Parts: sequence; C-alpha cells; structure tokens
Amino acid sequence: MTEEEISRVLRRDWGNYLSQQNWLALSEVPNALREVIVKQLYVSINQGTATDGHCFGMVHAANEYFRDPDRVPTAVEDLSSVASPAAPIGDTVDFHHNRQILDPHTWGAWMLLYGGFELDYRTQLAAVRGAIDRGEVAGLALATWPRLEGHAVLAYGYRDQQEELILDVYDPNWPAEYYQTHTEEIRFDTGGDRPQLVSPYDGRYSRVVYVGSELRLPALVRTGAEVVARYLLGGIITVLVTSSVSLRVVDSTGAELRRDTADHMSSLPTEYSNIRYRYGEPKGDYTIQVAGTAGTRYTLEIDGASRRGKVIDRQMTNTFDPETTTHEFRVTVPDSPAGHVTIRRL
Repeated sequence: MTEEEISRVLRRDWGNYLSQQNWLALSEVPNALREVIVKQLYVSINQGTATDGHCFGMVHAANEYFRDPDRVPTAVEDLSSVASPAAPIGDTVDFHHNRQILDPHTWGAWMLLYGGFELDYRTQLAAVRGAIDRGEVAGLALATWPRLEGHAVLAYGYRDQQEELILDVYDPNWPAEYYQTHTEEIRFDTGGDRPQLVSPYDGRYSRVVYVGSELRLPALVRTGAEVVARYLLGGIITVLVTSSVSLRVVDSTGAELRRDTADHMSSLPTEYSNIRYRYGEPKGDYTIQVAGTAGTRYTLEIDGASRRGKVIDRQMTNTFDPETTTHEFRVTVPDSPAGHVTIRRL
C-alpha cells in the first residue's frame, strides 16, 4: 500500500469509527500527526510485520466460518483436515491477519495491550461471557510483558469454579486433533475486586485483551477515555536511519522505542527502513545510539507530532571514521511546536 492509500483509510474508516465510538473526533488529530502515523503504518504494512505466525488471521478466519458456515470454500470438505493455511482458506486467513493493522478497533486494542496500562478484566470478562452466552466466540489478543510478543486465540466456552473463571480457548498453534483429547484454558482469579490472570497463558502471555468491537477502546483499561485518546492519537515520535547501521533509541524512562519485527516479515527495506517509534506525547528526552563500520555514511531522521502539530522534524547526516564507529545523541523534544528542540552529540 502507498502512504496515500493508508491516509485514505484513516480518513474514511478511522474517522467513521471514532465518530461512532463518540470518544474522539478525527478532526482533533492534525494533519502533521496523521502524516507521522501513516509513515509508521506504511512500514508495518509493507514489511509484513503482521505475518508472524498468522495466528490472528487463523482465529478470525475460524470465527468467520463458525458464524457463517456457507462461507467455507466448497473445495474444503472438512475444516479440521486443513493442515496449513493454503488457498482458498489461506486467502481468508491473510485478509484477517493483515486487516489488524488498519482496522481502528483492532489496532487500538493491540496498542493498549502493548501500552502498559492496567487492564480492566472485569469489564472484558463480562463482554466475553456475554458473547459466548449469545452463541458466539470471543477473540482475544495476548502479549508477553515486558518483552512484547503477541498471540491470538478464540474463547468458545467458560466455567465458573469457586473464585475462578476459566475460559476454554482455541489456540491455532495446536492441530484440530489435539482438541479431541485436550482443552486449552486461560484462568482468571475473580475473588477480588479486580480479576487477574492466575498465571500467564502458555507460560508466557501475561496480558489479555478482548478485541470484540462492542467494547469501546477506553473500556479495555482502567483509565479515562482522554488518557486513552492521548496515548493512541495524542502523538507519536519516529526515529530512523537510511543506511545499514544499528539503531537504538531509549526514552527518559529508560524504555526502548519499539521496532516492528516478525519471523516472516520482508527483509526488503522501505524508504523508512530501520524505524523506531513510540505512540503518546512525544515530548521528553531521548538517547539515540547509531553503530556501524568505518566509512559508512548515514542519515538520521527524527519526526514527531502531537495534537498541537509538528514538534520535531530533523535530519542529520554523519560518517563513521576509523576511530569512532558508534555515535550517541541526546535529543530533547518540546511539548509544542513553539518549543525549542535540542540535539547534542555525546
């Protein structure tokens, strides 16, 4: 997809979604901010960073066929016999897997999952139970913490057991015959005011978000709608280099800025290769480390915007000499376009 095509999707789908959700208007997001968001989404889409395992696409293809069996391709006699997501099943899997980047609700749910907010499991579990009671299944996004790895499953049943709620889930990492003798479970302790996971799912996924669209995004976390709006569409900063060098960016809290990775992503660079990014207000101090080999010339680009407009847009070109193959910079980003940007070499 081109940046213009992504921009049209944001104006059309995200604008309609936000209006329906009634918690933020797209008009509150200035063009400068949308342009930086489009840049980050462009890299994710064109480098295929949603292709890691196809778990999201597999569970939502399964959900589609569960809700409407007539959509199962006529060439497929038994879905449980499909060993891999090849065509025509694979086309449905790919559609659902790739849409998670541009679908505003799914994108927002993933971003909140990765955002470190306290999750509101009481509200989410009520919605999951409601979906199952209606004869539906419930899509769940999972993440490790603090190292961010994602997964997706479908909840199709639940059991109340003393002070626990046990969700029976379909995990696409297991073949169909596995479920003839086994049940995969996610267990929540519901004995207190705030339900919590009893233990990480599969020994590592310690955060869970329900991705059903009937829940507004702010309902997923224990914070106000304005906090969610400031995080998701309040600002973004991106840092990238245009050569084959190593890049590391750390914010003032010591957290490293995200880099999209996936086992099966394309290794072909976009014009925005090697990008690091962070959603939320971009203001603050950042430490940037660039490492390479002697004689390598690179351009470092820093781009950031908030609801108040563009707050930083800087480019620097440098060359490594034989004695120094690591460059380190300290960047201070102001909270408004009128503020003063400072960049100094350490």
